Amino acid sequence: MKALFRIMNIVFEKLFDYVDYFVVNVSSPNTPGLRELQEKEPLKKILNRLMELNKKLSDD
Repeated sequence: MKALFRIMNIVFEKLFDYVDYFVVNVSSPNTPGLRELQEKEPLKKILNRLMELNKKLSDD
């Protein structure tokens, strides 16, 4: 999950000024371990982290 958050942070911060919205896709059945991210708790962690980043970058 740490690697995922690191990648999300990089992508979110780099693209933030250029896009109107982001889409979070966790439905790739052929990607090992990705289905685990569809569970409630991991998905909440991802979305909460992205909302925190959004607020931080919006305030800057």
